[in-house]
Amino acid sequence: MVGYRYLALDYEDPALAIDPSLIAAIKQVPGLHLVISDEFDPASGREALRMGADTVVTPSDIFEDDGDPLRLAREFHDALLRPA
Repeated sequence: MVGYRYLALDYEDPALAIDPSLIAAIKQVPGLHLVISDEFDPASGREALRMGADTVVTPSDIFEDDGDPLRLAREFHDALLRPA
């Protein structure tokens, strides 16, 4: 993978748990941007960022299935983008 800047881990299978030791090992590669895709909620997305993900992706159906998708989007914003 010489020259690849991005690496994506897809954990969207509910049987798979994000492996913090794998993230730590991957983050040792200089200049690599780590993307993690999972069925995140705001708290678990924040935790993935804390573990070392640079970008988190969640499927759009989480918003489609929510009774108030704008509220959920606001919660994601507050958890992932608002400065602490």
